[in-house]
Amino acid sequence: PTPGLSVQSGQYGGVDAGSPGLPSSGQSPSRSGVLWDTYIEQGSSALKQHHYPEAEGMFKAALSEAERSENKRHISTSLNNLAAVCDAQNKFAEAEPLYYRALGIDEKDLGRDHPDVAMTLNNLSSLFFNSGKYAQAEPLCRRALAFFY
Repeated sequence: PTPGLSVQSGQYGGVDAGSPGLPSSGQSPSRSGVLWDTYIEQGSSALKQHHYPEAEGMFKAALSEAERSENKRHISTSLNNLAAVCDAQNKFAEAEPLYYRALGIDEKDLGRDHPDVAMTLNNLSSLFFNSGKYAQAEPLCRRALAFFY
């Protein structure tokens, strides 16, 4: 992946019966989470090996599964990882809206001061830096760094 880019791995922790992350398809929560986790792990492995079409396919499948289960954390992670594939291939125009969508979900779901927001800000900043849009990268980078200093 691109230097400075954070690719998130899946870690399914289970869902309680009353949780909003339950799949609506009648699938058991563990099957949905395990399936999503498998797509994320396979996509991450393919991305590390620069097998971009395979990584993109896995991350799209993960996103579809996350949207089906309405799990906001999984949706955000899937979007970040799909954007990372685009970013690694210099498809900046495709990556940007994916990162912005993930950022919007993170800020709404977790609040503006959550570490996951910082990670998405860092990824978006890296995208702008890699595409030569330094004026757009700087404020995002500063905001991400503010989490750590």
